[in-house]
This record gives sequence, structure tokens and C-alpha cells, in this order.
Amino acid sequence: MATKVLQTLGQRIVAARLAQTPRRMSQRALATKVGISTKSLNQIETGETLDPKSSIVRRISEILGVSADWLLKGGSQGSADTDRPWEEHEDDESDMSPQAEFAVNNV
Repeated sequence: MATKVLQTLGQRIVAARLAQTPRRMSQRALATKVGISTKSLNQIETGETLDPKSSIVRRISEILGVSADWLLKGGSQGSADTDRPWEEHEDDESDMSPQAEFAVNNV
């Protein structure tokens, strides 16, 4: 299965947020944990805020369990097993949950 390319910071945040297990993390839950308003998170996810503070990006990455570098740049930053849990790996096609696949394909 081909993996959808996540081109923006916002798309990568949404994909990582929706790939959380056992339940997807809501925008409100993530915003609360980060310490920002839901509106602020929404603006980051939709690209309305193009350059969020590095402390916010770092906090989002810590909460979602992905690298800040991957959130900002995309690509293959760090370990695929920890930085992009929703993506299929060549050696293990069974690690992508149906929820994660849905999240990535519907960003």
C-alpha cells in the first residue's frame, strides 16, 4: 500500500493525533495537554498559523510521540517505528491499524 505524503506541519500533526491508540486524540485533548486553545491548535493544523513557537511544536511532538524534526520537515526523520507509527514498513505490513490507515488517508 502506498503511503500518503504529508506535506505540511498541520497534516503531520493531524495524522499523528488521529493515529494515537487505543483511541484517537481529539483536537481539544491535544490542545489542553499542550497548554494552548483549541482554536490555536486548529489554526496550526489548517495552516493558518504558519510558524508556531518552537516550544509548542516540541510539546506537541512529545505528547504525540513523534520527533519535532519530523513534524516540521516530514520525510524520513528518525526511526520509522517511533516517528511514523501509522506508516507501513517494508518488513512488517501488519503494523498499521485500520484507524491509523483511515486517519492518514483522510488528512
